[in-house]
Amino acid sequence: MAERAGAKRRRGKRGSGRGKRNGAATPGPGHNSGEVPGEVIQRHYAQIGTALKASKAADEVAKKKRATLQNAYKAAKSDGCPVDAMKDARKLNDGDHAEAILHYKDVGRVLEVTDSELPLFREITLPPPVNAYLAGKQAGREGAPADQNPHSPGSEEFVRWGEGHQSGVDAAVESFRAPAS
Repeated sequence: MAERAGAKRRRGKRGSGRGKRNGAATPGPGHNSGEVPGEVIQRHYAQIGTALKASKAADEVAKKKRATLQNAYKAAKSDGCPVDAMKDARKLNDGDHAEAILHYKDVGRVLEVTDSELPLFREITLPPPVNAYLAGKQAGREGAPADQNPHSPGSEEFVRWGEGHQSGVDAAVESFRAPAS
């Protein structure tokens, strides 16, 4: 019993004596006991009201901006754009490029080591277009000569391939003329 009484006395002596007036504890700054002066309440009430108004206004602006963003995503998707890939690309581009490169290098290595069937980082061979015009356009863009038309001369596919080839050549030439940004 005497040990407990001694411990209480020692604990009482540990404090620096701040916050005591005539031996009684007094609330310090930030302490929530006692009567808060009216002017303090009014001041904080006004500050909170101003901050709340600003927060609500910012929420409204943010809501409109999010709606604009969602409409942009919908428009891109309706035009056939890979929106999720665009989001990922923007996130990677805005971040640390070296970190992204190393991360995907590691992912590729893991896929390779584990004999994954996911050909994510392997060379992708696209099948040739079925449409003769598009096949010719691709060949023209790639610089293939016009006499490599695989269709029978005089056939409609032969003519369409030739038209596409010329369009591809024109597009390739135009890309060299376009001013660099």
